[in-house]
Amino acid sequence: MKINEVVNFNKPLLTETKVRIDHPEDIIFDENGLAGAERALNAIEHAASDHSSTTIKWDGSPAVIFGWLDKNNFIVTDKAGIGAKKYDGRPTTADALSAMIYNRKPDQPGRAEYAAKFAAVYDLLKKITPKSTAGKMFQGDMLWMTPSELQVTDNSVSFKPNKINYSFDIAQDLGRTIKKSQAGLVIHGVYDSAEAAADAAAEPTPTTPSQNKIQGNSQLVVFGPETEIPVETKLKKPKAEIESLRNLIKSPAAAKINTMFDPYNIGSLKITNFPDLFKSFINFKAGSGQHIDNNAAKEFIEWIKSPASKVTANKQENILAHITKYKAAYDTAWKIVSAISNLKHDIKDQFDRLVAKQASGIQTANGHEGYVAATPYGKIKFVNRPEFMKKAV
Repeated sequence: MKINEVVNFNKPLLTETKVRIDHPEDIIFDENGLAGAERALNAIEHAASDHSSTTIKWDGSPAVIFGWLDKNNFIVTDKAGIGAKKYDGRPTTADALSAMIYNRKPDQPGRAEYAAKFAAVYDLLKKITPKSTAGKMFQGDMLWMTPSELQVTDNSVSFKPNKINYSFDIAQDLGRTIKKSQAGLVIHGVYDSAEAAADAAAEPTPTTPSQNKIQGNSQLVVFGPETEIPVETKLKKPKAEIESLRNLIKSPAAAKINTMFDPYNIGSLKITNFPDLFKSFINFKAGSGQHIDNNAAKEFIEWIKSPASKVTANKQENILAHITKYKAAYDTAWKIVSAISNLKHDIKDQFDRLVAKQASGIQTANGHEGYVAATPYGKIKFVNRPEFMKKAV
């Protein structure tokens, strides 16, 4: 059986123009209030009702951009290289790719070896990319770059590009193919041109290998982003939790959240970054391996007062006075964020269980890094932030 027959990527993907992919619990802060909370809830509910546009967020590294500039010139680079102004970031040979990677940090220990390893994927990528795609630039992540990065036992073959350890049964065709391969790649997006890829703010359009007639071979295993969950499979939508959250958003206690986050109000107090501080606190908690829970309202105030927040004494005073003025709205905002986060984790856990059952045989200890849902309410990502943002002690 061929690799493209084992990993079948034919389902259409939803696309949209928004560049950033949101953590749903952040949207209330990004959009200054209840409209953001409502959008986050609607997006989660849609993803739970229709999983057809939800894709796997693989934990690969390094990221690559590759494709035919024209029928004669093939490049392999990355986001930094494709838009480089001070050097040629669009190498058209393996040697040029190696030189580009090496010259960025020539004094870094092991840099020459890393550059050579990166360059080795040039010919592999060139071989699988049809010239009929000339002009397009594909974005993906390497999952392993040399056979030495594969861990092989009597029963499985695995690789760990970042924090996720992916394991495959070598009794299955895909596992055996991985075991004998040189490298592995996941393709998840495409740009219309090199110029589009060079735009620092641009995100690629979701795509799959099969949509572009890209097929892996015995040397380079190619994955796509689909979950492979059958269309008829339904997630269990947490109706009670969704209804409870919707009622909380519409409650009298939440009515002044918009006023609390109003740009004019916080601007007059010289705390224009007030909403961003909430997000910084969520990231701080995640970096400590902690979820947002019912203690978040109290903990945020403690964090604001601490050196970790990097907030000046005068700004601290203004923030605390503002919170006191809108105490009910403040407490309710954190309740909304906690409820959104809980819903997100419920849906992610269901995706993890369903994906683990699919024929490709992908197994992970704690599920995938996450999933991206392209919904009519915007793209959101289902990621366990405390799991993947936790800093090493």
